[in-house]
Amino acid sequence: MVERWVNEIKDALFRSVSQVRDVSIAFSGGLDSAILTHIVGWDITSPDVTSPDVTSPNVTRSNVSLYTACAPHTHDAKIAPEAAELLGFPLTLIDMSEEDVERALPSLIETINTTNPVEVSISIPLYFVARGTAERTIISGQGADELFGGYARYLQMDPVTLREEMERDYQRLLSIGVSRDHAIAHRFGKSLHTPYLDPKVVALANELPTPYKIRDGERKMILRDVGREIGLPQEIIDREKKAMQYSSGSMRLIRRLAKRAGLHLEGYLRSLG
Repeated sequence: MVERWVNEIKDALFRSVSQVRDVSIAFSGGLDSAILTHIVGWDITSPDVTSPDVTSPNVTRSNVSLYTACAPHTHDAKIAPEAAELLGFPLTLIDMSEEDVERALPSLIETINTTNPVEVSISIPLYFVARGTAERTIISGQGADELFGGYARYLQMDPVTLREEMERDYQRLLSIGVSRDHAIAHRFGKSLHTPYLDPKVVALANELPTPYKIRDGERKMILRDVGREIGLPQEIIDREKKAMQYSSGSMRLIRRLAKRAGLHLEGYLRSLG
């Protein structure tokens, strides 16, 4: 049974990016963005080929660039270069200093139209990636956590509560997160492509039994199986990922800026809006 789900999700992801070329990937070094890198990173020229068998004459390397925006000495600053090297694709590491973020915040807040600290901190890495990438299309792993059980808090929930909470998170993503991230991309004349939010992938995630998402303390189990199926390195498959605002250091940076200004975080961000 699990093989059927793995193959259908894998094939749906391949089809969702089948026409995408010369792109950048917002890359964290975690499982979600690594799967997309491996899938997008090969040109599949035969319609009968749905996985990157690198020995096939129908498969060649695609022009894909990875971008990671983070503060120095953070989780992402360490694991993203390691993961990019394992996958064999070039990575541009965009360092975010306090001064960089301070200068960017008024424009970012205007773009996303909120001073909510969580929303702002989540948005900062994508803002720097969208500003820094040369490619016109940015691929994002948005939606994988909500659809496949990626948040740590899900581990503490009973099955009924888990399903309800995942649905709330998904609906919140649709109502807030999607428009927020597209607005950031559009600010810099870029388009955002989100394969995990492809209708076919979403339908499969909704049909997928909960134990294939979370079981025995392990999150996103089915995506780990997809990673194995397409040949991701085991250390990437096994790696647990922190929330973006913490792994990138963006939350820490805006807290420091607020402290330096002598304001609490919410007040500091409101002062910039």
